[in-house]
Order: sequence, then structure tokens, then C-alpha cells
Amino acid sequence: MVKVILLEDIPGLGRKNEVKDVKPGYFLNYLKPKKLAKLLDESSKVWLEKVKKEKEEEKEKIEKLALKLEGKEFTFYLKKLNDQQPYGSVDSLSLEKEIKKEFPGDFPLDTLPKKIKKFGKHEVEVIFPYGIKTKIKVNILPED
Repeated sequence: MVKVILLEDIPGLGRKNEVKDVKPGYFLNYLKPKKLAKLLDESSKVWLEKVKKEKEEEKEKIEKLALKLEGKEFTFYLKKLNDQQPYGSVDSLSLEKEIKKEFPGDFPLDTLPKKIKKFGKHEVEVIFPYGIKTKIKVNILPED
């Protein structure tokens, strides 16, 4: 068996950046030619530690952002179709744009809600990578 670092998620074997034991033939004939894994040696150990440290820093950064974002209220003004329904909706793209306006920076958002199509206050769950979740408030008001 040889120790390898997986460079991609491989179903049935492991996730990206994990160290796994595989048979030499499997590594030489399948994983290496497709650039799915590389041998674990001293230089790759250093590289792996660097990658893990970067991931931890990114996770901490996202956790801090989620704490800042918790309970924040974002207000949108939409034209009236009738008393209950706006003409249009607030979708994930417009909500993401508002979040990034208030909290500039390059951060990924995994999940935002579907379109919100009613006036009023709505509580929305935002999911970041690493399973980090936070709730924000979205207030949709009629345009005057």
C-alpha cells in the first residue's frame, strides 16, 4: 500500500485533501494519470499542512461574517401589484448583492432562499460553506 493525497473527491475512496492508503497499481494506473492523487512525501506533507491552515483561516473568516450577519435586516422596495403582492420578487441574487454591499469581500454563499413574493418581514436562513448557518431578516415594502 502507498499513501496518497487525494486532489479531488473520489466516491468510495475519500474527499479532497485526505490522506489514504491505496494499492500501488491503482495509484499508478488510475489516480496518477487522471491527476486525482499524488504520493505523500515530505514536500506534499508541507503542502497539505498549508492547505489545511488556509481552510481553517477561511472557516474562521466565514464564522466571523456569519456572526456579524446574524439578525441583520435588509429592506427592499418593490412596486405594488395589489395590497398583498409586489410586482416582482426578492431573489437570491438581489439578496446576495445587498449582503455584499454591506459586507464587502469575496466570500461564498452556498444557499439562499427561493424568491420571496410577499410584502412584510421574512426570516431567511443563509448557509455558507462548512455548514455554517445564520438567519437574517428581509423586509419587503411597497414603493411609494
